[in-house]
Amino acid sequence: MAEHILFLTGKLAEKQLRQVLADMQPEFRYTVHQMGLTVAALMTADMIRRRLKDTYGADRILVPGRCRGDLEQLS
Repeated sequence: MAEHILFLTGKLAEKQLRQVLADMQPEFRYTVHQMGLTVAALMTADMIRRRLKDTYGADRILVPGRCRGDLEQLS
């Protein structure tokens, strides 16, 4: 069974992220979840904790590279 990756993103990047993933035709399964903020780089670990209610059965969750906070607490 292929790995399932959950991508967390913002409103501005959502369309482009979906397009890149579709063009890649990856061997893994994925879900793109828009977190309700405009710029994904402004996401924090606390924001993820409050807003992410479902992990969609993901094996791995990818957050924007500039995400601030202690991500270890989320696992």
